[in-house]
Amino acid sequence: MGKKYTLHITPVADHLEVFIPELNITVETRPGKTADTDALDAAHLAIERYHLAQREGEQEAIKAKA
Repeated sequence: MGKKYTLHITPVADHLEVFIPELNITVETRPGKTADTDALDAAHLAIERYHLAQREGEQEAIKAKA
């Protein structure tokens, strides 16, 4: 991947909200997970899922043209 992303981490009650502006995605940590590492884990997972969905969409487009 090699891309860099900005993370905006906001504490909300018993969890954190993580906004990734480059992807326009907001994810939340699980309740009780309020450490920065928990926010990073949630962000990494969201970024990975985003890129997987992008690849799957590209594959579907290629199949539709065939």
